[in-house]
Amino acid sequence: MTLQELFRKVDFDDVAPILLSIDERMGGSLTSAREAFDEVRLLTPAPKENDHIITLDYRKDNSREACWVNWCDDDKWPVLAARIIDQSDLRETSEARIAALCLWVMTFDGFSEEDIEGKIHDGFFYYGFAEPRNKYEEEYRKLDKEWFPPRILKSFKEIEERVQSEEEKALEDKRWEYLRLLRRKAKIEDRCLLMERTGCVGFTREDLWENLSNGFELNRFRSVVENPEDAVDYIIESFTRYDRADYSSFSKTFFIIHGNETAMRGIQKLVDVINSHFPNPRIALGRSASEQIKINSVMIK
Repeated sequence: MTLQELFRKVDFDDVAPILLSIDERMGGSLTSAREAFDEVRLLTPAPKENDHIITLDYRKDNSREACWVNWCDDDKWPVLAARIIDQSDLRETSEARIAALCLWVMTFDGFSEEDIEGKIHDGFFYYGFAEPRNKYEEEYRKLDKEWFPPRILKSFKEIEERVQSEEEKALEDKRWEYLRLLRRKAKIEDRCLLMERTGCVGFTREDLWENLSNGFELNRFRSVVENPEDAVDYIIESFTRYDRADYSSFSKTFFIIHGNETAMRGIQKLVDVINSHFPNPRIALGRSASEQIKINSVMIK
């Protein structure tokens, strides 16, 4: 049985309680976990490969409870979907628990391939191995090279013993603070560029920028359906049935929503749910070629 076949065989409502028992922090990400689960069910798997088989690790006590899965953390989900699960593990552990463990491990770095790709970009970019995506990342790259040029130190001891004056340390701290600000600006600019690409109407880039000094959190939501006409209902169900996140620390929220004409049909129902579910929401609607509804949110502290 492949991972996709397993996910198609079990129901997310049976997997979710086990997922929460494995990691209670998943309670704040249950909507995203459901999206990942459904994506594996619907995608076209890669050709089956025999190099790796998904296997379980068990607790070393009398319970012999499965607690980990191996070879379920590939960033290419079509490859994961085609990966075979060890038959002996399928005989020893319930299918719902295996599915929950696989879903838990495969989403460590993100709840979609897009999330994982963004995380990989950030990791490579800030270490100098990926191209900048907007003007703030370009400025970051330029200043980082200018202020903190690569240098070869002989040993960790030399790093520890490196002496800085108070003025040098203050300058270095100030520069790092500015670079962190550029990283925040780059995240907001990504959302502004998305609004421009999708022709979003509802609020402006200036509305986002005026909140830069406040703390913010970025989230994504999306529909994962075979029929684009079901996209609105899918996200409404996500928010009303599965969303357990605590939004009480946020003062306002911005939503950038886009999809094709069919997916966005009945969007006012979703707008009404967002208005009742999130604190002080501002909503911008746009169009794209996507057959799924995609939502990028900026939640302001």
